[in-house]
Amino acid sequence: MTNNIDIHYASESESAALGHINIASFRHGLVWLNALPGMDPEVCMPMKQARCLEKLASPDIHVFSAVDTSVDRVVGYARWTVPWEENKVELSEEGRTMVANAASLRPKEMRADIWELSLKLMKEKKAVHTTKDDMSTWISAICRLVFPFPFLAAWGSFPTLREACLQ
Repeated sequence: MTNNIDIHYASESESAALGHINIASFRHGLVWLNALPGMDPEVCMPMKQARCLEKLASPDIHVFSAVDTSVDRVVGYARWTVPWEENKVELSEEGRTMVANAASLRPKEMRADIWELSLKLMKEKKAVHTTKDDMSTWISAICRLVFPFPFLAAWGSFPTLREACLQ
């Protein structure tokens, strides 16, 4: 199966697929179950797509897509914060508008207080456990099924992010 996987920098056109993967990865977690109780995942797609676009356009975040070329489908992704290497993704006007209006894309029944608290707590924990120069990652669960990640312990042996993801 891995011969059919193409790993590349994610593009704006893949943002909806990334949103679907994010939902599939985290909809059974405590934050989702409490902030979006009983909600149809499709209702959350605009919000999650906007968040993916926001991350794609962030200068220190590098988003990789894994595409199964045998079916031309995004099957996973990983998001890396790399402070010393600038990401150069430029969003279209439509993409920039979606990011700017992200708050309005949240489902009306969403518990925004819980959602915001979880984001705040993650940011605080990151500040405690990392420095501004540390590289960090968020890897969606579906991506873990496609790629085993024992390489994280030996990161230094990979000269590029793409080579690390391909291992």
